[in-house]
Amino acid sequence: ANASALFISTPLVLNSRAMPIVTLTNLSLAFGEDQVIRSANLNLESGERIAFSGRNGAGKSTLLKLICGDAYQDEGLVWRAESLTFATLAQALPEREAITVFEAVSRVFETVGLQIAEYHSISSTLTDNRQDLARLAHLQDALDASDGWSINHRIDATLNRLGLDPEALLTTLSGGWLKRIAIAQSLVQDPDVWILDEPTNHLDLEGIEWLEDKMLTFPGTLLFVSHDRKLMQSVATSIIEIDRGNVTRWDCDYTNFILRRDETRATELEHNKKFDDRLNKEEVWIRQGIKARRTRNEGRVRALEALR
Repeated sequence: ANASALFISTPLVLNSRAMPIVTLTNLSLAFGEDQVIRSANLNLESGERIAFSGRNGAGKSTLLKLICGDAYQDEGLVWRAESLTFATLAQALPEREAITVFEAVSRVFETVGLQIAEYHSISSTLTDNRQDLARLAHLQDALDASDGWSINHRIDATLNRLGLDPEALLTTLSGGWLKRIAIAQSLVQDPDVWILDEPTNHLDLEGIEWLEDKMLTFPGTLLFVSHDRKLMQSVATSIIEIDRGNVTRWDCDYTNFILRRDETRATELEHNKKFDDRLNKEEVWIRQGIKARRTRNEGRVRALEALR
């Protein structure tokens, strides 16, 4: 193994400056006979920006779900810091419904969100209609009781920060703007850990640069999967690689990760070649059927079985 990589089998040294917020211990998960994660040990620390790398189907999205609790392991333990909040950027775009951007984002908060959206809708078209006035007073009381005004302020602040028009209808928006709404729906939850799975989908170059800025300025811990190498190089402070069930952490930028990973793979290929050569020689020897020193030969047969 390359010494420049921090492998998950090596215990991480903790210090007072950066304590973990999530710890995986001997974590394993299989789907049938497919071992997706094999005995993973991993620490995630507050404020890190970590990109997850691996072939399609390697288990990147699955590992993210294990980290935040949306999936459960077969073996091992997951520890999360108390009161830790996660938000995941959905891959699917919001539907083009005849609702406003404000309403689409407020729906994240379920009942309180619906009350906020209704209050916003009635107050924006308020007349002297007694029924509307009575409903507005009822909603105001409900929001007072549920601390809904702080959520309302958070929605307003998020839309303003992301440059979204709260009154725009979703039916009028392009895929790129719908993606921005999905981003707002995740960020408005004020998460400690923001998880993004292929976040550049549906975004043009300007949208990707906009997203990159939001990722760089996010104050919490950022975990993301992307095939955009420029984004990974610009944003990630560490890389977590999943390869044939093995989870490896590399504390470097993406460019250095590629160099060090390729060096490690070249070493692995050389070791495999030497192993194959030895195996071939042993199998040739077995086929020759040498009878001398029978006891030693039986031991060599057992050794060959172990190699296989």
